[in-house]
Amino acid sequence: MSAVLDELAEVGAPAEREGFQITDLSAATWAMKKVARIRARQAEIHAAACAEIDRLKAWDAAEQHRLDSEAAFFVEHLIDYHRRLIAEDPKAKTIRLPHGELRCRAQQPEFMRDDAALLDWAMQVDPNALVITQLAPRWAEIKKRGQVQGDKFLDPETGEVIPGVTAIERPPKFTVEVEVG
Repeated sequence: MSAVLDELAEVGAPAEREGFQITDLSAATWAMKKVARIRARQAEIHAAACAEIDRLKAWDAAEQHRLDSEAAFFVEHLIDYHRRLIAEDPKAKTIRLPHGELRCRAQQPEFMRDDAALLDWAMQVDPNALVITQLAPRWAEIKKRGQVQGDKFLDPETGEVIPGVTAIERPPKFTVEVEVG
């Protein structure tokens, strides 16, 4: 890392960097080599960090699995204990303990649905109240059909402005790609 910092020091202190300019092909080549070395160092640091993160995640997953198994053992026995208490006293829905509560609550049934059959039934019984009709513009198709002119989005067949769309011009995007390695 100190090699990269040494190379950056060649450009100078922040005050000197303000006046720094690339004025010819040689300087541009030199700067590209500097960027390539910096990016290579970034990749090296990232790879080392990822390897350590992966190792820690594997350790965490193993420990969580082991502890989940231990907790499940005790939870199973607590539920069994609570079932026995409810068998003796059906009103014992909540058992308060120093480190928490055991709770038993009735649940709503789970529904397995066949939406096609359900839709057929709803259409016959009361479609206005039981069926949702959702309308939404198909943007991909509209975009293919439209044409940008300034900040307007026009229908080229009619020349009309398509309402609800404003085109926002964006400046060109510049990137610097270097070969690392």
